[in-house]
Amino acid sequence: MISIDSFDNKRIKQIKSLKQKKYRLKLNRYLLEGIKVINEAVISKKARELYIRFSNENDREIKNIIKNFDHNNSIFILNDKLFDSLTDTINSQGIIAICERNILDIEEILPFGKYILLDRISDPGNLGGIIRSAEAFEFDGAILSPGCVDIYNEKTVRATSASIFRLPIYEMKSRNQIDILKKLKFKIFAADMNGSSMINENELLQNFILIIGNEGQGVGEDFLTKDIKKIHIPMKNSVESLNANVAASIMMFESYRRSIEK
Repeated sequence: MISIDSFDNKRIKQIKSLKQKKYRLKLNRYLLEGIKVINEAVISKKARELYIRFSNENDREIKNIIKNFDHNNSIFILNDKLFDSLTDTINSQGIIAICERNILDIEEILPFGKYILLDRISDPGNLGGIIRSAEAFEFDGAILSPGCVDIYNEKTVRATSASIFRLPIYEMKSRNQIDILKKLKFKIFAADMNGSSMINENELLQNFILIIGNEGQGVGEDFLTKDIKKIHIPMKNSVESLNANVAASIMMFESYRRSIEK
């Protein structure tokens, strides 16, 4: 383990830069905080560097993370003041990790399975919660349209509760890449309050894409073509709409429920 005491150390500057999306993209890396999620990152072989607060060096859980970490020359001990300058967490658990981004291109998607396509989801908590539900309800991956909040935003990563390490994440470079999914013969459904069909009237079992739209604007008009079926969740008339995370989770659960009842 290597000790770092200087605020001018290049690694410290890198950690600070990764709080901005442009540097996460440039360096192809992102930050993690918290014992639970970092332990999952280490188990999943996604963590590349560990930074530990001097006062927490002998914590049992942190020592266990260190034991399972493959890169012994990439563990750094920071004095308390230096470590505290790097974290936005009020009650930090004394450990930060740097991981490599792992986004797949939409052209790598397999021509079968169940996927959720997220159209310009802007809230980090919603995006992370949807990723977590997608794993829980046995979807095969999530697809991010252009305009989604950064999947490696610290709040998003925390909201996934480590599902980000296990669920394949695909990225569309342009909106017209939805044609790739159509050519693969997926059935495509879009969540829409004005959809002609209720979710329980549609077959959501296999080889389909479910589109969930932006919190305020819904699914983009360019995605609502005649070959994409609009569906809605039946609910009380006095309720205008559901949170994107809630709506996505209900629809994914409905698919999961049908698959286990077959």
